[in-house]
Amino acid sequence: MAPGDWVNTYYSGIWQVSRILPISREMRFSPSERPKKSKRVIVFARRIVNAKWRRAFKTACCEQSLVMPLSPDDRSRLDHLLHGDEGLRAAFDQYAPEPVPLIVNLSMGISDRSRLETFCADTLVPAMVAGVSMEDVLRLLEAADLTQFLQKYPIRATLQMVCRDHEVRDGEFVLRDYRVLPF
Repeated sequence: MAPGDWVNTYYSGIWQVSRILPISREMRFSPSERPKKSKRVIVFARRIVNAKWRRAFKTACCEQSLVMPLSPDDRSRLDHLLHGDEGLRAAFDQYAPEPVPLIVNLSMGISDRSRLETFCADTLVPAMVAGVSMEDVLRLLEAADLTQFLQKYPIRATLQMVCRDHEVRDGEFVLRDYRVLPF
């Protein structure tokens, strides 16, 4: 599988692969978890038509195991559609893949949510300017004595972080935005 290939994915419709992202390490959500290597591959794709074969441009991503090559019948039907509708092909060629963010949630059983919000404002925000990995976030939480609340029940806050368009640096996802959710 390579960029430009036409495929079926977890999502309905006909898709064209736009990007392939191998994952070298699994993301840890607690300092007590051991680092694990990963063999997962994320496939980014652009949809040209939906399940009813109507124009329906969209961008998405999923794990490579959920992506399959088109059947010969679907490939033939797609070729016929692309040759018969130059406007569709031209519009699809103009359609740039949209960014697909990765959302990371850290659930916390912290009773004083303002303590987490203060940590984010004073420590996390300045670090996120340059982008941080999950390993960096765990170290910062540990230094602030907040890891004791990770994955503890009842959950009273969730630190939600965003990796814009699955940005990777040195094999790690780069987190650049956050918000604290009240659950």
